[in-house]
Parts: sequence; structure tokens; C-alpha cells
Amino acid sequence: MLDRSSGLSPILLLAIVPAIFLAGCELGAERGGYIPFAQRDPAVKAFALLLNYYAWILATNGVAAYRDGPAGVKYAKAACADTSWKNAAVLDTLAASYARDGKFDLAVKWQKAAIEASGAGSSSVFSRRLDLYEEHELCSSGQSAFPWF
Repeated sequence: MLDRSSGLSPILLLAIVPAIFLAGCELGAERGGYIPFAQRDPAVKAFALLLNYYAWILATNGVAAYRDGPAGVKYAKAACADTSWKNAAVLDTLAASYARDGKFDLAVKWQKAAIEASGAGSSSVFSRRLDLYEEHELCSSGQSAFPWF
């Protein structure tokens, strides 16, 4: 059962899953396939943010039943592609997803890319996460989740 202690709101699921599906259908059916992020209208740009948020949940949720590293990587990669691999928050999510999947070498690689994209110094939350991945540790939802909101 989903409840407040799960860390994943049923309302959130009801909002995210249909939005991801509908945005994907719109892009594929009505526009003839993939459209680069910069060319999309603002409503469709939100699709990348939804993918990123869902990937973050899959990578860092406090409840094991809601974590799925490989799926997180899949959604984070899609969000990265939609943001031209330049959005620090999305790259950060990709790194967390790779860490959850046990691929710490890729987590370190993408966390370094997130740090570079953010322009943040060594005291940033991105740098602290890099330290975790270098030690083969995971980022959990209790460790400054969504610092970019």
C-alpha cells in the first residue's frame, strides 16, 4: 500500500505516469517522432522534467519496493537527451540512477558532468554526491533530494 510513510504519494503517481505517457504519445504520433528539447513548446518541455523526477524517485526512494536502478537509468537518459546532456540536475539524476544500478564508474562520470554543467564549487551537493559514488555509496531520498527546486 502507498501511504505517507512510503515517500511516494499516490497522487504523485497519478499525475506523473499519465503525463509521461501522454507526452510521449504526443511526440511520437502528432509530431512525427523525436523533437529536440529547445524546439518544443513549454508544455512539452515539462516532459523532460517529469522523466527526471520519475528517474530520481526510482534511484533514491527510501522504500526499496519503489527503487529500480535500470529503469531510473532509462528515464534519466531520456531526460538527458531532451535537455541536450547539459542540464546539471538531470545529469545528477542519471548519476544517482547509475549508482543505484551498481555502476559506480558511470555514476562518477556523470556526477562530474553534473558538477561541470552546474558551475558549482567543491562544496555543492553535487560534489558531496560525487564523494558518495567514489566510495561506492548510494544517494538516498534523505540526502538533499531535489536541491535544484
